[in-house]
Amino acid sequence: MLYPLTTFLSAFLLFQIQPMIARAILPWFGGSATLWTVAVLFFQLGLLGAYAYAHWILSTLSPSRQRMLHLAVVALSLLALPVTPSDALKPSGEHDPVLAILGVLFRTVALPYFVVAASAPLLQGWYAQETGSTARLPSPYVLYAVSNTGSLLALLSYPLAIEPVLGLRLQFGAWSVAYGGFALALVFLAWRGGREAGARAAAPPAAEAPSPPRPSSLALAAALGLAAATNTLLLALTTTLSHNIAPVPLLWVVPLALYLLSFALPFGFPMRWVRPVLPFLAVLALVPIARVVTSTGKIALPSRLVYLMPAFFTICLACHVELTHLKPHPRYLSSFYLMIALGGALGGVFAGVLSPLVFDSYHELPLGLAASAALAVCLFGRSRRWSWHHPLVAVPVAAAVAVAAYIVHAWIEDLGAVRLATRNFYGTLVVKDEPAPYDTGTLRLLFNGSIKHGGQLLAPAHRRDPTTYYGPGSGAGLAIRAAEQAGPIRVGVIGLGTGTLACYGRAGDLYVFYEINPLVVGLASTEFSFLRDSPARIEVVPGDGRLSLERRAGPPFDVLVVDAFSGDSIPVHLLTREAFDLYFRRLAPTGIVALHISNKYVDLEPVVRAAADALGKHAVLVSTDDEDYPLYDSTWALLSSRADRFETPAFKEADPLTAAPVAWTDDHSNLLSVLKR
Repeated sequence: MLYPLTTFLSAFLLFQIQPMIARAILPWFGGSATLWTVAVLFFQLGLLGAYAYAHWILSTLSPSRQRMLHLAVVALSLLALPVTPSDALKPSGEHDPVLAILGVLFRTVALPYFVVAASAPLLQGWYAQETGSTARLPSPYVLYAVSNTGSLLALLSYPLAIEPVLGLRLQFGAWSVAYGGFALALVFLAWRGGREAGARAAAPPAAEAPSPPRPSSLALAAALGLAAATNTLLLALTTTLSHNIAPVPLLWVVPLALYLLSFALPFGFPMRWVRPVLPFLAVLALVPIARVVTSTGKIALPSRLVYLMPAFFTICLACHVELTHLKPHPRYLSSFYLMIALGGALGGVFAGVLSPLVFDSYHELPLGLAASAALAVCLFGRSRRWSWHHPLVAVPVAAAVAVAAYIVHAWIEDLGAVRLATRNFYGTLVVKDEPAPYDTGTLRLLFNGSIKHGGQLLAPAHRRDPTTYYGPGSGAGLAIRAAEQAGPIRVGVIGLGTGTLACYGRAGDLYVFYEINPLVVGLASTEFSFLRDSPARIEVVPGDGRLSLERRAGPPFDVLVVDAFSGDSIPVHLLTREAFDLYFRRLAPTGIVALHISNKYVDLEPVVRAAADALGKHAVLVSTDDEDYPLYDSTWALLSSRADRFETPAFKEADPLTAAPVAWTDDHSNLLSVLKR
């Protein structure tokens, strides 16, 4: 039982440390896509390096030397405990953020992560060495199912149980203690295995068994292709789901959990009876996915998930069942796992790094769909010795390619109705023109995925009219109008969008916009004219809003607008007590902080109230129900150090905020608690 338990613990620790360390350094680097992209790439390449190390020692060193070397690496990794990132590693702002992120990850978690990642193939190799070829004991490949089960439980437990309950320091402490227990289990298994290896060496030599066949290059290439295709599909579907269909926080957990389950099932249980039909079901599963991702109508989120998730699971399961039929003799299992890790890394680099640079839309999704389904069919056909021209191979493959082509065609057709579409690591930005009522001409809108980020009326007489969420009766409009009564004002805005708030600017005013997405800065300047039409002095500061505010040395703002909470990735670091403390340090004594908290899926009102209470500030809620297009319903939270700021007639419709038990901090937050039921 110790081998399965240790394997389970290694996988559990592997999937726990990744969100934990990323969450810890989030306030240091901001909620930028750079952090998440670099972190994912670091862990994928680290996994590949760990598997390469395991393959090398299993294939070149004797059993006793394998254990000695790995225990030395384990002992070295203990020096990195606890893995809590030190404040001394905080970037100064003068270095390349990519290099700074890599440096923090390397100095905090690299060695422990390397050990737990390498231990999965190593433990299976040691188990195979100890058990030999006896049929009475389970195959070492069963441990791979155990490993994926541990990964699945870690994935589910972190956002649902661990993050809501424990602060980051306690999380790191608990992880370090568990890692120490894992290291002790490794020491015992290595000692026991080394002792048995010595006993076998002292025993009389037995008749040499014939050497098992090595895995063919074609089989290893197929394993690499399956891993790359399904990982590409996972990342592409998750991105499309979160950005273009339903920007729900934590929704990414669902496809990743199904992906891990599709690994665990075929490696843990024989699936001989379902294998003949799975590849063809995978091709059929492309149809509901194509329907959802190309649908321009309003399909409710539950219905979309009913279409998408079973279809996605079927495709992954078909691929991973074929993967189990490629696995070699346990003597060569490390080369098999190395190909899976390499395929996963290639899929991750393609979907996470190259695709945002190459494609204007999410074309990696149809590519991943077609490649996954076609590979499953081709490999099943090869196992039946069918030729490429066999109807049961050629027709499903052609169908998979046709469905992928249909998705691409539908997206291109849809893009034909827009003015401009572009993409980077932060998502896909689309500029659309639509007719505006009341003889106001055309309304130009900016979308990030499915979320509107502002709009402008193009008729010259209305170009400076406030639109969408920023009307005169909105929280931002009321705060700015109240501040203007004292003369020229300074306004800071986290989140540029189309630059709509610049329409309130007057001669002598200063408006400073902080924007993390460089494409948004370009579009606000070229496709919209709010910034250049404003009489106020306009400054646009690129980068994360919180980090930029920390570096700001100018005079305080009279109004600080925080408008960054409408998407799927809620920037938690902008809602913590430390963040609010920073806002008020950059605010004039009579100033107002205005937070745009309109969100279909998340209720941020209690979070803001808890932070206000923790800092002794006064807060009100301003909700608008505008029926005059192009103004939209919006919800704003306004905070000030002085209660009399909200006692004027302008704020007579404002309401008190709902209280929350505990304010979020950089150490502890609970996104699950604010999801709308």
